[in-house]
Amino acid sequence: MQDYIYLIIIGVLFILSCALAGSRAKAVREKKAKAKELEDSLLNLDAVYSEVNTTQEELNAKYRELKDSEAKIKKLAYEDSLTGLPNKAAFMEVLGSALSTLRKNENIAVMHLDLDDFKEINGMWGEPLGDELILDISHRLKSNLDENDYLARSGSDEFYILTQNIEDIDAYEERVKKVQNTFRFPFMLSVNEFVITVSIGVAVAPRDGKSVATMLKHSDSALAEAKWLGKNTYCYYTEVIAQKEIEELELKSELTTAISEGTFFMEYQTVNEVQSGDLRALRVSLKWDRKEKGIWNAGKFTGFAERSGQIIPIGEYVLAGCCDEIKRREEAGEPKVPIILPITRRQFINQNFESAVLTILEEKKVDISSFIFEVDEKLLIKTYEDYRFLMNELAASGFRFRLGNFGAGMMSIRAVRELPVNIVAVSYRSIFADHDPEEGERMLKLITTVIDKMGREVVIANVPEGEEEKVASLGFKYVQGNLKDN
Repeated sequence: MQDYIYLIIIGVLFILSCALAGSRAKAVREKKAKAKELEDSLLNLDAVYSEVNTTQEELNAKYRELKDSEAKIKKLAYEDSLTGLPNKAAFMEVLGSALSTLRKNENIAVMHLDLDDFKEINGMWGEPLGDELILDISHRLKSNLDENDYLARSGSDEFYILTQNIEDIDAYEERVKKVQNTFRFPFMLSVNEFVITVSIGVAVAPRDGKSVATMLKHSDSALAEAKWLGKNTYCYYTEVIAQKEIEELELKSELTTAISEGTFFMEYQTVNEVQSGDLRALRVSLKWDRKEKGIWNAGKFTGFAERSGQIIPIGEYVLAGCCDEIKRREEAGEPKVPIILPITRRQFINQNFESAVLTILEEKKVDISSFIFEVDEKLLIKTYEDYRFLMNELAASGFRFRLGNFGAGMMSIRAVRELPVNIVAVSYRSIFADHDPEEGERMLKLITTVIDKMGREVVIANVPEGEEEKVASLGFKYVQGNLKDN
């Protein structure tokens, strides 16, 4: 019995040991499985971490690329591509910041620089040389500035200079003169040396304005005044300029309606043969009845109309009116003579000039031979080659030309010889204004003799009232009648 019990105990122990062994094996297997699972998780984490790092690097690269692109875009938006200087957009931003932080008793000033006649240099010598000149000018300007100055290029031939921390406006004028003196010496370029001058307009804040738009507008107005005064000078914005702007706005408005309201009218000077008195031509002179302001001669408003562009429709109106005068004279049986029509530079270089003239003549049924177009000699001084090219083109289409006011400008015999002019109007008044009577007579005879030998018809124009007999005694063939108010 006792042995039986032992056997049972041994069996139970065996079963327990087997169970424990199985449980232990299972635990080992589970542990291994957990370890494997953990190991796989770690591998997955490493892969995810590596992927995150790669993504982060890609994001960083993209960020750097975007920042580089942003810098390039900002450079394009705020930097002049030729000189590397800030452009107008950058200048306006800096000016705006300076105006917003302006302290009491502090002044800032804007200089607007415009290179005189740069377009003629650019047109004659080409853009590469023009760019070379701009680079040289920008380097010279930078060398004359200090830490309170900010230089920008705002256009092909324009610059701005912002000066801050100005305590004494009178002392600031020395800085303006210093900038102007930058242009005293020639610029040495690859093919030649050039002398170029500059006109400067100055506006001072807060006196002349407290906003970017106002400061730029007023510096532009001061610059326009400097140009009007003959260039190569500087002007500050003043109340006089402000008043002039108001008057010009009024003038522009009235010129716009002058044609429709019929306040323009035309008078004609006669060109006569001295000996016989026969009529050879008529020269038109435009007048403007401004009512309470009186009657204005063309010289008082055509300069403004030239700048504003209104000279184009005004010129077409005058041409049409001259056509009507020709038709009237035909119907009245009066002698058929050509009309001399003065044309301004803006009219002449207008690309539609020829077609506009021919269209009006066709509508009015008047032949081109009924007109002689007058070019003032003073206009040729700086744009001679342009005029020569255009005049030759127009002459081939039947246009006839008269060189007007000869003697008031450069008295270029070359112009008489090379340009397709049929007639030269010598300015009696201009010749005698520069010489005493005896010398004036000799000069007048010399000029007219040379022109006559070149096969051009000479007309003595701008003869003061009472001097007609003197002109006849000097042996001249044709004289242009004088209108006192012309």
